Amino acid sequence: MKSGYSTWDTSMTAIEQRMKTYMERHPQQKDKILTSDALSDFMFHIVSEHLDEPIESLSDFYQGQVPASVRHLISISKNGPDDARQKMLTDLFFHQSEEEYFPEGYDVSVMRVFRYMPVHWHSNEYFTVLFCVSGICPILFEKEQVDLQKGDVLILAPNTLYASPCYRDDSVLIYYTIRVSTFYDAFWNSLSDMTLLSDFFMDALQSRHGSPYLLFQTGQDEDLSDLLYQIYLEALEQGDYANHMINGLMHVFFVRLLRRYAGQVIISRFGAGPWKTEYGRILQFIQKHYTDVTIQQLCNRFHYSKRQINRIVLLCTGKNFSRLRADLRLKKALKLLRQTTLPVEEISSAVGYRNLNAFYKFIAKNTGQTPAQIRKN
Repeated sequence: MKSGYSTWDTSMTAIEQRMKTYMERHPQQKDKILTSDALSDFMFHIVSEHLDEPIESLSDFYQGQVPASVRHLISISKNGPDDARQKMLTDLFFHQSEEEYFPEGYDVSVMRVFRYMPVHWHSNEYFTVLFCVSGICPILFEKEQVDLQKGDVLILAPNTLYASPCYRDDSVLIYYTIRVSTFYDAFWNSLSDMTLLSDFFMDALQSRHGSPYLLFQTGQDEDLSDLLYQIYLEALEQGDYANHMINGLMHVFFVRLLRRYAGQVIISRFGAGPWKTEYGRILQFIQKHYTDVTIQQLCNRFHYSKRQINRIVLLCTGKNFSRLRADLRLKKALKLLRQTTLPVEEISSAVGYRNLNAFYKFIAKNTGQTPAQIRKN
């Protein structure tokens, strides 16, 4: 039984072959990044003069999840162009809303990137996860270029302006688009055990500096490839309970992605501050050992001075090390007090306080209440 990357069909479709032939005859097109107006004009030209006969094969290419822009192209091929259709197509090429993009009843939509499609600037109203199945797939931003390779996962925030040229036969890129509410509620907010990293990653995705993306280089991780392939099949087949299945699989994907690769995440070098991949490993270590970790242990493990560790923690969380550790302890203590019947002594020990009096003072200082009052309220 095939698994991992061997399950993906990377062969060229007929419509991609036709577009490739067109690009070979007009190589100057590859050097351009089109505006939505220029792309709309180009596609009108293609539909009317070059691809009139096989344009409906675009619908076959997208296999059931046909984006609004393609539906309009098919309509144009049947009914002929007019100003209203062209304006609508131009708007769709530049920015797609959730209402126009997602199939009814679905929170996640999946499709392959159309190889040899003219590259153009665009943005989306929803979150986008790009997965490189094979080849090299460049992603262009306003200030930088990210070359995705096999196994790379790139998460883009809503309203990120980017372009994705795909001018190689072996370049296979899959788009997983996720409604904003689903991304937060069903996936991200449920990662309660990874608060530090998930909060930092969300700050990076909401950054006004640089390109708001997260890049995970998963290499030959066949487990993640299998999960994404299952999601892809569920989205194409649209069987009973497909939306529930897709959401469940996507949740497992995010958990495994962060569990395995959060410490190696790459963010834009044009972000709000300098970033090194080991910063993610520092956050992971603090999250895992916050009950008893000291700043000196971090210095010894990651070879930074105390001043540097504090600056790194402040950059990533907005808090110094002492405040961050206290907040993590407090959050866990409040959760155990409110949701369990564990004795206070056990809760005190669980969050790193061996002295019960010190724990009572810590709770009172940060909440103005006693443990008993917190439980009562």
